[in-house]
Amino acid sequence: MTFYKWSQTPATNANVDSTVNYQEGQAPSSLNDSARAAMAALAKYRDDTAGAITTAGSSTAYTVASYQVFNSLSSLNGKVVAFTPHATNGATVTLNVDGLGAKPLRPAPNVELQTGVLVQGTPYAALYNSSDAAFYLLGVGTNPGLPLGSSIDYWGATAPSSHFVLAYGQAISRTTYSTLFSLFSTTYGSGDGSTTFNVPDLRGRVTAGKDDMGGSSSFRLTSELAPVV
Repeated sequence: MTFYKWSQTPATNANVDSTVNYQEGQAPSSLNDSARAAMAALAKYRDDTAGAITTAGSSTAYTVASYQVFNSLSSLNGKVVAFTPHATNGATVTLNVDGLGAKPLRPAPNVELQTGVLVQGTPYAALYNSSDAAFYLLGVGTNPGLPLGSSIDYWGATAPSSHFVLAYGQAISRTTYSTLFSLFSTTYGSGDGSTTFNVPDLRGRVTAGKDDMGGSSSFRLTSELAPVV
């Protein structure tokens, strides 16, 4: 019951799958068994591409166990496997399907994933390309639009979704927002010192780039320019 072994050339499918017997002169009694085996193979393909498989491993080295159980990377070439990450990704990610070896997981050739592109609990699909030994995400662009840790002008009274937080200096969970915590650490406050950390406080403020960004100061923002409070 190995769907990936099936061929587009009908004649080669006579005995390519040992569980499906469609050879010339087959015994009538074997037909129903072969049909059921073919249904099972299709079901495995269905479930491999549905996105319900949850990854294991780490946030930068995902592992997946497929239902079809690919026996080689050459068999995996050109095939799609869908999965749901168990953790939001870190930077530069690999995917290992059926123990065949960790390969880069990318949105485009030679483009590594940024932190936070693959969100925990969200289904994704990837195709393996043997020519450059990498998996490519389907429908995920090279620019995720809003990198984790950035800010936007927003006029709502509450955050637009659970993927966002308003920036008013509050303490938030180091576990729930673990990837953001890995970026911010305790730069804006240590929260309760163990389970939470603080986000920036933008109440009544406008944003400005760090004055010594890149290693040298522009001297545009100095204490002499600070307003008297």
